[in-house]
Amino acid sequence: KLIEHIRLKRENSANQKVVVFTVFTDTAKYLYGSLKGKGFDKIAYVSGSHSGTTYGYSGKKFEGILERFAPYTKLYKEKDWTYLYEENGIREPETFDEWKDVIKQHDPETWKKLNEPIDILIATDCLSEGQNLQDCDCVINYDIHWNPVRLIQRMGRIDRLGSPNPAVRGINFWPGTDYEDYLRLKARVEYRMAAMSLVGTEIDEQMTPEIERMVKDNPLATRQTEKMLKQMQFTWEDIETSDESLGMDNLSLEQFRQELFDIFQKNKEMFERMPNGIFTGFKAEPDKHFTELPEGVIALLGKRNPPWKEGLKINSDLRILIL
Repeated sequence: KLIEHIRLKRENSANQKVVVFTVFTDTAKYLYGSLKGKGFDKIAYVSGSHSGTTYGYSGKKFEGILERFAPYTKLYKEKDWTYLYEENGIREPETFDEWKDVIKQHDPETWKKLNEPIDILIATDCLSEGQNLQDCDCVINYDIHWNPVRLIQRMGRIDRLGSPNPAVRGINFWPGTDYEDYLRLKARVEYRMAAMSLVGTEIDEQMTPEIERMVKDNPLATRQTEKMLKQMQFTWEDIETSDESLGMDNLSLEQFRQELFDIFQKNKEMFERMPNGIFTGFKAEPDKHFTELPEGVIALLGKRNPPWKEGLKINSDLRILIL
């Protein structure tokens, strides 16, 4: 199916570049070898531990691979060529094509990179953050990470400001039915992405019909629910390995503790005026007014000014009952 998607894209699009994401290094190597075996060229794979290309490179570094895959972004846009222009008395090129002409004449090493492009980049999530790959217009998620943030980050490699492409596309491979019954991966990701949408996180709400339905059925979130969902952005690693679908009980009560603290701070004087023991269990001690106390419970029943309040060392507008 992956080969089918790549071939269809190449037949129907002038842009030949595709980035294929997978969670696992072994899967990246497997896909690299399989595509080579099917006759594809201009391929590279990148993982956190090793990278390789059909041009013969093998090693840990991958910056040269990204420059071959996204020369417009990585070389023309991001790299500073001022020194080259000044050394050769050249005005700064105004277009990518003009820049390539300058490189052809004055930088053989970079020109070689432009003539040995990478069109199919297979990568683990080591490339899902901090890389601009907008020369490419198609992301294929060969497998789905159960953290939706990773999926958003993957798509963000090509869905960026300054992209030369009029549109970008994402293709997601989901587990087969039998595996989904076991993993419940699709359901978990969909629940989490729908929850993220409620707090304004930019996701594709039409990624699946189920996500679209869940977002539509929950157009509003209560104040507390919204706060809990927002917290999700900061505590995702704590819940991503949960066996259950994301629910409100997956998150901590820290925001409620903070809200209670804020109430205490705003009403500090009122609380300080309250006598000790209000809303708590407490033990009474004899004093000069009551040298002996009967055994029993003091219950606060309401606000009133009873005639028998004199001598009691509590707030005068509270009624008490001794049992």
